Formats: sequence, C-alpha cells, structure tokens
Amino acid sequence: MKYSILSIALLSLLNFSACNRINSASSDTSIEKPKKDYAEPPQIDLINARWILREIEGKPVKQKSDVYIRFADKVTVEGFLGCNKFNGKYVTDGADIKIGPIMSTKMACEDDAIENQFARVLEQAASYSTDDKYLYLKNDDGVLAKLEAIYL
Repeated sequence: MKYSILSIALLSLLNFSACNRINSASSDTSIEKPKKDYAEPPQIDLINARWILREIEGKPVKQKSDVYIRFADKVTVEGFLGCNKFNGKYVTDGADIKIGPIMSTKMACEDDAIENQFARVLEQAASYSTDDKYLYLKNDDGVLAKLEAIYL
C-alpha cells in the first residue's frame, strides 16, 4: 500500500513538472526564424498525388490513357509513358529537381512519340514549381511539361 501511494505521488510530481516545462517553453517568443538564402520549395507535396501530363513543350497532350508520373517516396518515381511503365530516382533541393535515369518496360507501341518525348523531358527537368493544381517541370529554356494533380 505504501508503495502504491508513493508511486502515485511520484507520477503526479513528474506529470506536473512536465506540464510546467511545456507551458513555459511555449510562452517564449524570443526565438527568431532563420533567414533563408535558398530557393523556396513549392508548397504542394509531390508525393501525395498522381501527376497527369496535360501539356508537353507547350502542346496539349491527348492520349487514350493518362500519361503520368508519381513520386512514390522521397527518392523514387514511377509512372506510365503511354504504352510502357517506368521507374527511376529523383532528388529535390528547394525548387531544383533531377529525375532519372528513367527505366521503362519495352513493349512495342503503335505511336511512341509522346512516350519518348515525356521520358526525355523528365530527364531534362532542372527545376519545378507548383500552383494550386499543376506541377511545372522546367529547364533553362522554360516549361517542359505541365502536369495536373490527382490527389491520392
């Protein structure tokens, strides 16, 4: 009995001191945010969406099935080129992006123009930006591809 009363008293004291520390830390307003001297990363999370190709090199894309890329995790991409599936690696740093090398299946396709163009564009992308709905893959020449988010 003595031990259970002592245990309850000790737990109450620990709980009180932990709550007291949390409250005192949250009221401290003297912490300054660090200044950023790098490009701001886009606000939309790349990982939680399937990005459907809507325009490539300024031209609208009309395919029987959706051509897309999905950022599967923080380093892996996968998707569909129009006939073949693909996967690869990617790295982001602020607004900079590097995708590739892209590896794809090798099924024979009727028309592989968009397929080859999209694979090339993915590997040429050097930066990206987003707005409320779209992902723009870019290089020094401008926007390479415009992709629409379908959130998972």
